[in-house]
Amino acid sequence: MAAASRRIDIERIGDVAVVRFMARKLLDEHTILAIGDDLLVFVEGSPGRVLVNFANIDYLSSSMLRLLVKVQERIDSAGGRLVLCNMTPDIRELFTVTTLDRLFDICEWNAEDDPAATLGGLWSRPRPQPTRKRGTN
Repeated sequence: MAAASRRIDIERIGDVAVVRFMARKLLDEHTILAIGDDLLVFVEGSPGRVLVNFANIDYLSSSMLRLLVKVQERIDSAGGRLVLCNMTPDIRELFTVTTLDRLFDICEWNAEDDPAATLGGLWSRPRPQPTRKRGTN
């Protein structure tokens, strides 16, 4: 079963929802708000396991990072799990520099090698707990 909007595509693979972005650049506020509406509506109805595939993404803004944090919080509060995958080196570096790599599960995923999206057992491992820097509350 696949759900689609002009901004995202959601495909169900067993109990995993794979989210793909339709745009290559997630920069403008209007697009990000629309993606946020789509993602948050989806998450409210079906938190479970959500795999967000960044394979098509070349650029993203801080607004998109904030949206992903909000989605992570919603999924966590509903008892689900969010995993981000297939980032370009530049996007991955953005998550490292902003320390968001400590908040999110980030991995590589190849649908041909792992058609059931088991992610090598990642779903059953404990989720990383964000670490605080010294001197912060």
